[in-house]
Amino acid sequence: MSESPTKRAVLELKKREGNDVCADCGKPDPDWADISFGVFICIDCSGIHRSLGVHISKVKSIGLDQWTEENVQQMADVGNRACNVRLEATVPLCWTPPKPNFSIVVREQWIRAKYERKEFLPEHDETHRPYQSGIKKGFLYKKKKSGQCLAKPLLHPRQHPAILLQKNHFFIQTKSFKKRHKLQDHTPTEVLPLMDLNVTVNVQTGHPNAMQMMALIRGKTRNYFVYSDSGQDIMNWFCAIRSARESLLRQKHPEWSNSEVRRNLSRDFVKTGYLHKTPPNKPRFQKRYFVVDGQRLMYFEKPTDAFPLGEIVLGTETDGFSVDESAPFDLGVGENGFVLNTPNRIYPLQAATAEEKLDWIATFRAAFDKASSSPNETRESMVEWVSVSRGVFICIDCAGIHRRPRDETPIVRSIRLDTWSMGHWEMLKGKGNQKAKMKWEADVPACWVRPWPKLCPYALREQWIEAKYTRKEFTKDAADNAPRRYLTGEKQGPLMKKKRQSESDVFRERWFVVKNGVLSYYRDKKSGPKDVIPLMHANVVLHIPEFAILRNNSMLIIYYDEAKRKTRNIFVKADTSYDIIDWYLVIRQSKINLLKEKYGNMIDDEVARERASQEYIHYGWLHKTSPTGTRWSKRFFVLDGKCLRYYSTPRAAFPVGELVLGSPSEGYWVDEVVPDGIENNTCTFMLHVPDRLRGGYPLVAPDTASKKQWMSVLTDVIDSTRATPQVMHCLPPPYDDDMETMSRTSGGSGFTEVSYEHRDSSASESSN
Repeated sequence: MSESPTKRAVLELKKREGNDVCADCGKPDPDWADISFGVFICIDCSGIHRSLGVHISKVKSIGLDQWTEENVQQMADVGNRACNVRLEATVPLCWTPPKPNFSIVVREQWIRAKYERKEFLPEHDETHRPYQSGIKKGFLYKKKKSGQCLAKPLLHPRQHPAILLQKNHFFIQTKSFKKRHKLQDHTPTEVLPLMDLNVTVNVQTGHPNAMQMMALIRGKTRNYFVYSDSGQDIMNWFCAIRSARESLLRQKHPEWSNSEVRRNLSRDFVKTGYLHKTPPNKPRFQKRYFVVDGQRLMYFEKPTDAFPLGEIVLGTETDGFSVDESAPFDLGVGENGFVLNTPNRIYPLQAATAEEKLDWIATFRAAFDKASSSPNETRESMVEWVSVSRGVFICIDCAGIHRRPRDETPIVRSIRLDTWSMGHWEMLKGKGNQKAKMKWEADVPACWVRPWPKLCPYALREQWIEAKYTRKEFTKDAADNAPRRYLTGEKQGPLMKKKRQSESDVFRERWFVVKNGVLSYYRDKKSGPKDVIPLMHANVVLHIPEFAILRNNSMLIIYYDEAKRKTRNIFVKADTSYDIIDWYLVIRQSKINLLKEKYGNMIDDEVARERASQEYIHYGWLHKTSPTGTRWSKRFFVLDGKCLRYYSTPRAAFPVGELVLGSPSEGYWVDEVVPDGIENNTCTFMLHVPDRLRGGYPLVAPDTASKKQWMSVLTDVIDSTRATPQVMHCLPPPYDDDMETMSRTSGGSGFTEVSYEHRDSSASESSN
């Protein structure tokens, strides 16, 4: 059946500029029309138009209903643009016009304000929009901090920039938002500065007329969920808060344009949704609700939780933030899994579908790019914090540890996000990082390692802060007042040890003993030692790469296994960060004692501190060929000093192969020239070593950035070997860290390569 002339005319009208999107939410290709106002609308907005009643709005389907010439003329006389010019003439900045993905309460109240109440007509002033004063009070239902029920409260702001919250009564006035338990109460339970408050009505609470308020309280995000019986009332609250913020922003930034002010009134979440993640020390996946709010990533057990279980400020890729589209198989992530890498932890994540996975990856990468393009904002969020009572300036990672509840909880505030009183500034007078360091770090033992900014294990950062400020272990009189038992270099007690099988995540309790420069472990107290490790030829590492279940309270001991004739990795973990750091310090102190006993005055505290242990220089996945070049294998490479080892998995007990890098004069260098017959692409490079088939290792990195990093760090180690040979921690004799022997060696290591792939190929990747 051919289309009627009137329907063809309507379709032609829809093609006009402005008519091709919904007049209210902007959704493309609207297939409904309100002939009373002469506008084209989408199916979602058409239902609300119809609910206004036929005395206000008459709605027709473009494809399903019959059209008369009179109807067509009504549409031709007006159209979306002409209607919006009149009905949206005086839309205040505090109003947020709906988008296709906005909640129904925003869409409905926008349509009612625009067509039914006609709040935005040019002849209507602010008397038709009372919320524009930024002052409001009344009752709202509020969700309790813990639990699912919502109680009925009241809101109200006051004459300074904050929102005060009491148990049930809320109020807003110009600069602040408050809440009181009862109307007659005079003292609010909490004050939320409006300049530090975000508000959104696009939330998942199970109630249509809901609003979410977010405030940063003592460095931690706090969510307040409220709702009203009336959609108009909740939108009036939303607009009143935004209007109050508008007044404050114009006072603070008089040079801002309307568009800049609008952008800073409030913000909706960039992305929300459920993902599965693993806890730090457990391999099982748990379902969590993730929220990306600007540069802040938070995850909750439920969308309506008051506090997040964790939150991260996303930085740049140079800060150590990245996302991998595929996760190593040993993390237990399925086909829709990916990995979010942060400086202090890796997050294996699992999406429900492949489409959601790609959407989350794109969201994270966009956040990294935004941090790169606006570094000042990101840096302020990440580092500008102050422990007011201790008078020190700290980063966001340390701020979380400083503000944890203790006997005396210090005052920790954000320079940018929190409100400061004159009392806070008075507390900072005469203090600062340099003076605090002279007081709190007057006597730091050589066995201690100061936390570093990127990829520093949380346990070390936490215990450094605890030891420095709470236990006061580094003050001048610490030797008399603070317990520092680790300075004996001896300790015994239980630790959880990972079984040797490379694919196993089973831990068993073993009894460990450090005494006389030797580390031993036993099945139990009564049995004989299962292994005895001379600490002079061992290394201990706190940052364990890509081992999701060992990110906190864990340690890696690396030594040469005489029986296996291989370097051996022992993964251990403790119940608390205090215990694992205590073991770490005891091992380092024991090694320092050995070095001083052997070399006496030839070695000072700084050299001993450096020689006691070393963290990995670099690590990551690479593809390498077999010596004959016939097959490629994916291996996990670790650069430990000048020793390069590669494993079948990051958690393997034994490497598949290892070599010690020498100097360029000995035949070691890195370039992009690969042998004939080896496929060459943008991610391929060559590590040249002597006495190996094809002249070295053809390697393939996951991407060009990873390739550049590997080439850079390998070149640096090779060049440093030429200048001053590095001391190795865990090479078999005679390749030990004997300083006298090393000083007589002319730049080389005397050790090239040991490959176990072909010496014992039947068990090369799962030796036990």
